[in-house]
Amino acid sequence: MNPPTNYWEQLDSELIPRLITVGFHPVDFPAIPPPNTTGVNYTAFAAPYALLFCVRISSESSEQISFAANYACDAMRDALAKAGAKDWNLDGYVVVAIQSAPTSIETKQCLSTFEQSRSICRRHAIWPEPLSTDKSVLSWTARLDRVTVLALPEYETPVSPVEMAMPATKFLEDIYSRLASGASYKLVAEEAIRAARDREDFYAS
Repeated sequence: MNPPTNYWEQLDSELIPRLITVGFHPVDFPAIPPPNTTGVNYTAFAAPYALLFCVRISSESSEQISFAANYACDAMRDALAKAGAKDWNLDGYVVVAIQSAPTSIETKQCLSTFEQSRSICRRHAIWPEPLSTDKSVLSWTARLDRVTVLALPEYETPVSPVEMAMPATKFLEDIYSRLASGASYKLVAEEAIRAARDREDFYAS
């Protein structure tokens, strides 16, 4: 009997839209996985500001998780080093996904050790959890929300700044007039603060 949910398809349905929203697109994984990684799948995504590797691991074996996670981190190190020739500001994320919440002490410790290490890149372990509104439904949402780069606000195309209309008060007119006459910004600012303090303006500091 087939399981009621294909967890990897569900992960894609929740993960891919988030990646697209913050500017990622799929790319080839930059390394050839070793032959002894049955049940492990490596995918890669790139954005102008970061690389993200997602490692799907079918087994809960702490040894396999540790091996696959370390391999992905090593591949990330090499990828960031190559990219560094053009941009040392590129960030790196390795996301390890397992099909269910860890149950063994060994697996929990393995994932905790993986996440707590911040060498090379940022690291997150994810798995589906019951929804707070319906415990019978499993979702990756809660764990994906912890992946910092996926929680960024939706990217919006920058727009040209619009000059805000300032109230034509005598106070502001005096400032504009002083600047137009060639007075230094520092001098004008100091005079403005002093005048505000004389009027007991609470926000002048």
